[in-house]
Amino acid sequence: MVQTENSKVYTISLFLLISSIWHTYLSKPKPKSFTSTLQACTHFTDMCAAFGYEAEEHVLQTKDGYLLCLHRLCRKKGEHYSVVGSNLRRRVKHKPVVYLHHGLLMNSEVWICQIEEKLSLPFRLVEEGYDVWFGNNRGNKYSKKSLNHLSSKPEFWNFSMVGFNYFPH
Repeated sequence: MVQTENSKVYTISLFLLISSIWHTYLSKPKPKSFTSTLQACTHFTDMCAAFGYEAEEHVLQTKDGYLLCLHRLCRKKGEHYSVVGSNLRRRVKHKPVVYLHHGLLMNSEVWICQIEEKLSLPFRLVEEGYDVWFGNNRGNKYSKKSLNHLSSKPEFWNFSMVGFNYFPH
């Protein structure tokens, strides 16, 4: 009879242990890793939001009618709009501007795709008080628009990379 009671105690203990393990580890959904979160982002603003920053988008029209998207990080985490402003407002803190441009066949996302926030130059600059702007070349993901041509037509693509750094006066 002692063995039977020990068996019951052992069985109940084993059941409680398995139930505890199931409840603690297996029944709960696993949290997404930050890498997965960042990989799921489809836009510059989403990527910035994953790090806790609010990004802005601005559109610049070139002389030949291309519409280029510029991204901007101008506020530290938790900083309100009233602290940052344009030249039209007088009671705002003006910050020094830093312009970052991607390399060949890239876009502005290249600057913020680091997994470690502290390794990201733009985020460090923003936290140090800079107003950070990001350019995008015509034809990339963020600058596929023109007033004169559809991006699906060959005329849209009738430009040279040489012209990326040439601004006639």
